[in-house]
Amino acid sequence: MVISLEIPEEKAVSRILTSKREKRKVDTPEGIHSRLHEFHKGYEERMMFIRKHWPLIIINADRPIEEIEKDILTKLKLTG
Repeated sequence: MVISLEIPEEKAVSRILTSKREKRKVDTPEGIHSRLHEFHKGYEERMMFIRKHWPLIIINADRPIEEIEKDILTKLKLTG
């Protein structure tokens, strides 16, 4: 089983830039966009491969962490 947490790119960039974790030299808007650009190359092909071989759960991650956690647990049937 594969869980894909999906979020708009600008929200991902914002979360990385405002994160309290230790920043790296590449954690600039340009660096993050560059990494996301590389991530998106071949994304559809990877998702098709995943769907072919494993169950895929797509989670909207543009919400508070508590809602995301509840959604994941519900879809994994770990809560009632």
